[in-house]
Amino acid sequence: NSISTEYIDTKNSSYHNVKVGNVTFDFACEKKQAVYAYYDITPGGKLTQKLWNEIENSTTRKRPFYENEYVICTVNRVPDSFWTLSKRYDNVHIVSQKMLFATYKKEYNRIAHPRFVPSFV
Repeated sequence: NSISTEYIDTKNSSYHNVKVGNVTFDFACEKKQAVYAYYDITPGGKLTQKLWNEIENSTTRKRPFYENEYVICTVNRVPDSFWTLSKRYDNVHIVSQKMLFATYKKEYNRIAHPRFVPSFV
């Protein structure tokens, strides 16, 4: 019962860490449309304006900015400059830890989303 490797694409480097210019992306696919994903998983991470400038400079050498999709995932606080980018451009997506792991707040939900209670009860 050996595991078949016919479905593993070892020649396609888009599923591995890919260095583009000075930035190493956790996922990059440059086919019909370019998609770049950068994961900031180290607490106290490094989402800075300098990093964004390096990402933009590295990825716009081959194609214009508007033909690229950017996904930035982080476990750290997202700087306002990154939120501004994601609001201004449709191709910049920010995923913060609190978006992935929402906490359940009983008191908030009790006030914001009260349960329907029929009048005959």
